[in-house]
Amino acid sequence: MERIIILSGLSGSGKSTAAKALEDLGFFCVDNLPPELLFSFIDLCGKSLTQIKKAVVVIDIRIPVKDTLYDFEKVLGKIRKSAKRVDLVFLECSDEAIVKRYKETRRIHPLGAEKPLPEGISEEKRILSDIRELSDNRIDTTTLSVHDLKAIVAKIAETSDDKQTPLLTLLSLGQPHRHNHSQCSRLKGDCSQDYRNKRRQADPPPYASLFRLQVRSSRRRGSGF
Repeated sequence: MERIIILSGLSGSGKSTAAKALEDLGFFCVDNLPPELLFSFIDLCGKSLTQIKKAVVVIDIRIPVKDTLYDFEKVLGKIRKSAKRVDLVFLECSDEAIVKRYKETRRIHPLGAEKPLPEGISEEKRILSDIRELSDNRIDTTTLSVHDLKAIVAKIAETSDDKQTPLLTLLSLGQPHRHNHSQCSRLKGDCSQDYRNKRRQADPPPYASLFRLQVRSSRRRGSGF
């Protein structure tokens, strides 16, 4: 295993968003994995036919046996020996932000089923305090937007071997819709181009290799192109 990122943190701090961002960057994602199964997971990744080289594992308070979190320092030490690079990222935010997010989503806090939410948050902070101290990166998401969090996580995940290429989406409009400026304005694209009077090129432009092309067509039944 070349790279492992362990995501931990408070419930409602944005771990799912961070995990999805890493998954988009090519990481194999496993959510809510008990620490004692990490070694088996790393071993399976090495034997996988898909050659899993980068993985992100989410470990938090949802683990049934919470006592295993107290011995996480020993587990982390062994993991660092079994992978070339291991990063522990801890996400946190203010109590007020967590309460607000749970009210908006109407979900139940893992430790708030039988007690008030503020008490559950305080207990979770106490249980995860050791992991927080061991973390390589701490992210306070109190004032961060989803896009800000994704950008920070992407920066943490960057390596010298990574080759990030921009994604270019081409949307082709059928003939009856080319003159519909209101429809084009709703696309919210960075730029648009009208090729009605330009000769079609047999070969792609020289800069096409710089992009990963994602082609979409809005051609409808009965419309010309």
